[in-house]
Amino acid sequence: MFIDAGPGLRVCGGIDTEHLFGFLIGTDVGTAGEREFQSQTTGRFSKNGGRYRAINQELELEFVPVNNFRIEVGKRLCVS
Repeated sequence: MFIDAGPGLRVCGGIDTEHLFGFLIGTDVGTAGEREFQSQTTGRFSKNGGRYRAINQELELEFVPVNNFRIEVGKRLCVS
């Protein structure tokens, strides 16, 4: 929630804290009926001797059936 105490008090609500900083997962679950799809790809390409490479793909589907309860189903694909 954002509150501006200047002239003519303004209040803005609804800050989603789930991905607020980008590297931390917050506590925001969402509202009932909310759906979300996420995809994340991670590549690793390094080794001093020999050959090494790996790519991971994660797919996640999230659903909030009731307030304060979220169901998440995911699949991870790995290629090396």
